[in-house]
Amino acid sequence: MDSILTAHTKQGKTVKFGAKISVSLTGKGLAHVDKLHWDAQHEGHDLQAQVEAYKKRYGYYPEVVIADTLYGSRDNRSYLERKHI
Repeated sequence: MDSILTAHTKQGKTVKFGAKISVSLTGKGLAHVDKLHWDAQHEGHDLQAQVEAYKKRYGYYPEVVIADTLYGSRDNRSYLERKHI
């Protein structure tokens, strides 16, 4: 299965801090770090660009996207549905 995993680190606080990382995984065990940053930003806006970068890199869309709830915006859900992900 090919997928994209997105996550951020927390320490049980309401304020998020630490590294934010986006990783693409292939069914062959290959992992690619798409983005690593320390900026305080809403990374939920990155999802569509990450999926398109995956398609450009591997030639097809991932079967699934695994992400925090902050990536579950209406726009992102609609985009994934249109791409049959």
